[in-house]
Amino acid sequence: MGGHAQAQIHLQVLTRLLRDGSDLHAAVAAPRWAYDPGSGELQMEDRFDPTWRRELEQRGHSIRGLRAFDDGVGHSHVIAIASDGALSVAADPRAESAALGH
Repeated sequence: MGGHAQAQIHLQVLTRLLRDGSDLHAAVAAPRWAYDPGSGELQMEDRFDPTWRRELEQRGHSIRGLRAFDDGVGHSHVIAIASDGALSVAADPRAESAALGH
């Protein structure tokens, strides 16, 4: 789920995992943003630091605030396979869901 935001969501989750070192659950649950090419708006969950929104608006961006854990920025799930074959999973709190593997 996520339509035009799918690639943006993948980028955000992967960045949090690979660059920031977040654990699976933190990476999936972190606040999200998505640029909507149809409206030209940047959609941002309200869990971001309010300073970010103000600075983006001052730079001319049109921002549409979203509630916390808004499913308008998609759902993601992660399954990680460790070198020993052990599985770790995380499901998105934005939906009733589960991440499963065997």
